[in-house]
Amino acid sequence: MKITQIEAFKIEYTIYGGKGFKVSLDRVITVLPAIVVKVSTDEGISGYGEIGPIGSTYAEAYFNGIVPGLQELGPQLLGKDPREVKKIADFMDMSFAGHSYVKTPLDVACWDIFGKSTGLSVATLLGGRKMEKYPIWGLLGRQHTPETMADAVAEFQTEGYSMFQVKVGGEVNVDAARVRAARKAIGDDELVFMDANTGWLSSQALSFLNMVDDLDVIMEQPCASYEECLYVRKNSKVPLVLDEVITSLKVLLKAYQDGAMDGFNLKIARFGGLTGAKTIRDVGEKLGYGMTIEDFWGGDITSAAICALIGSTEPAHYKAATDYPSTVDISVAEDAPRMKDGYMPVPDGPGLGIQVDDKRLGKAIATIK
Repeated sequence: MKITQIEAFKIEYTIYGGKGFKVSLDRVITVLPAIVVKVSTDEGISGYGEIGPIGSTYAEAYFNGIVPGLQELGPQLLGKDPREVKKIADFMDMSFAGHSYVKTPLDVACWDIFGKSTGLSVATLLGGRKMEKYPIWGLLGRQHTPETMADAVAEFQTEGYSMFQVKVGGEVNVDAARVRAARKAIGDDELVFMDANTGWLSSQALSFLNMVDDLDVIMEQPCASYEECLYVRKNSKVPLVLDEVITSLKVLLKAYQDGAMDGFNLKIARFGGLTGAKTIRDVGEKLGYGMTIEDFWGGDITSAAICALIGSTEPAHYKAATDYPSTVDISVAEDAPRMKDGYMPVPDGPGLGIQVDDKRLGKAIATIK
């Protein structure tokens, strides 16, 4: 089997019906442009991948860099066997340094083809199906004030959510009040994460944590740098997980050796796709960490890739994930996984387990053949 063509399609998602999502004090996502990649082969089997960077400040990735990157890397993949996923991933790393977000949709598409060619789900190929469904968290953005938090929590709970993430990273007194209101409304038996998305200095993070350290909560990535987060971890009793700074296996091992975290967030696009993410997931399990497993953002295809990785993860090591399809307004696959009663099902069909409707993708904005 050989890759014969690579196409890129642009999708422009509207977040939460146009209301947007306030990630931190000065970052609001209203519209999310993403690229869907279709990889075609000489045997008539095609695979799909997706990448949706959250602007250009969240990670070393930006939307306008995706297509030029594909045009640089894509021609070098023509004629290669997409089923050799590790060989493809190694080749991309060798011939195109960095730019993991460009490699991600190509890698995921190759896994999709690999699964379809064998009749197996990607979850099976990533290590075996270990979960048929998994709980996801409700995202409580900064638009939810202490006064409106109870209503927001009640709405999520009505839909079956059993864990929550409260976005913080603004004025510490206000955020502490928001978290207290959320914890009270949620009750004692459900997980509560607080995510600052790197929004604080270490002094601000510690001030905030001192205000909430009597609560059963978990802090995620309070500061921008690894060193700041390590300082916070060493000076607070609140459990801490890292996200934005976990960008390589070396960093993961350093964090383990330094005692810098109690768990971490694994985002597929930070590691060039499912091949790299599988390595991080496997090592995370061996080190005994609980993991949040997700990606930057996206729709049906991104969600299917996340489902595959989580579905092949040992349940004891899975902590949380985001239900991206419920946040956007465009679906490209009728059979894509959908949250039900707070749980996301893991597709069991070949490949990613979804049938992408090419008509919904529109016209390709770039074609490599």
